[in-house]
Amino acid sequence: MEALEEETLDTFDIHHAQDCISANSLYQLREKGLIPFFCRTVHHLDDFTSPVLVQCQNRSVIEPDALITVSRYWQDRLESIYGRTSQVIYNGVEQRFFQEEGNRRLTYDQYELKGKTVFLTIGGIEPRKNTLGILRAYARVKEIIPESVLLIVGGDTLFDYQYYRKSFFEELSRLLSYVQKGVRIVGAVDNQTLFHLYHIADCFVQPSIKEGWGLAILEAMAVGVPVIASDIPVFQEYLVDSHNALLANPEDDEAIARQMIRAVKEKDLAEMLVSNGKATAGRYTWMAAAREHMKLYRRMMNRGHAALSNP
Repeated sequence: MEALEEETLDTFDIHHAQDCISANSLYQLREKGLIPFFCRTVHHLDDFTSPVLVQCQNRSVIEPDALITVSRYWQDRLESIYGRTSQVIYNGVEQRFFQEEGNRRLTYDQYELKGKTVFLTIGGIEPRKNTLGILRAYARVKEIIPESVLLIVGGDTLFDYQYYRKSFFEELSRLLSYVQKGVRIVGAVDNQTLFHLYHIADCFVQPSIKEGWGLAILEAMAVGVPVIASDIPVFQEYLVDSHNALLANPEDDEAIARQMIRAVKEKDLAEMLVSNGKATAGRYTWMAAAREHMKLYRRMMNRGHAALSNP
């Protein structure tokens, strides 16, 4: 927050936080009279146990002058838990995912994937991404599709999930060696590399326990990759099982594995998922999201200016 106080804050019309830490910083600036108001986008709520983090999250939802959510599910949750209203503004998909081709040959060579069936998941190793569930499902898939590999993309998060990472690597070490060799932990990559990885994937797997919306799913669909996802409510706002994705109970490793196998073995099904997935992804654009943000910003500015002129 100290760094923010040194900024020329009055040159900005809107101050917008995307997480609980930055929202708390903006709250303190508002309390000091350095900014008149601020808004926050709530992607999802975390299940914190630390009192400090619980307080941080609660204040970040209670204190903003306006809230945005990225799904109807989380809009309802904020209403039921905090009594706060929010505006749903969906994420969008960059047009390049529909229009550009990834460098498949270079990516195959870089990650030694020639002749492999590639299952891709994004988000690193953490509980809400259900990475352990993906690993257990993949171990089953490997028995049926021996040439398959599982790419796990994503770096560490802000929060401490070392206990979960430890469990993941302990379980990985107990698997048969041929399964272990199929698991490729890529780590954090830049946007262009991620774009290329989408293009070499045969199936995108995201059976999350919890999500705010699932932008990576829409990006994979835009590229033309069959998607496996969990049947949690937020995904069912835009995914329909056996229409534009294959859904599974995130706690059922066997069901996840079964859907992964179907997505690459049943070619007619895969083609249908790709076609319908592209149509679904096309409904979500950043231009539409920008227009909705501008409407909200104007309302905030009008209210803020009226309050300042009528103290």
